[in-house]
Amino acid sequence: MQNNSCISPEDIQVDVVRASHGQLFSLIAATLFKFDPAEINFGTNEDEYEYEAARIVTLLQLQDGPTSVQRMLLSVFRGAFDKEMFSARDFTALAQEIWSIRKYN
Repeated sequence: MQNNSCISPEDIQVDVVRASHGQLFSLIAATLFKFDPAEINFGTNEDEYEYEAARIVTLLQLQDGPTSVQRMLLSVFRGAFDKEMFSARDFTALAQEIWSIRKYN
């Protein structure tokens, strides 16, 4: 029997979102890794943005365009990292890309 006492709520959320939104989750995670807003892409750690991807996927349906996606990204990343690390401008291109992904998935 596996000991699940080390599994965090964030891990469970990621697993649930990955299972329910497979392709969208994968596309968002890969896009975050490509844009690397927190500068944590070391080339081999492709799972590094999975928590943020899960949050974004769950909030994406509430967005009505790239500008609201941009605000949502700022909120997600400020919540996951240092609040002073990001500004809205940091997410302009990423928001456009994620909005495009949402429109076609």
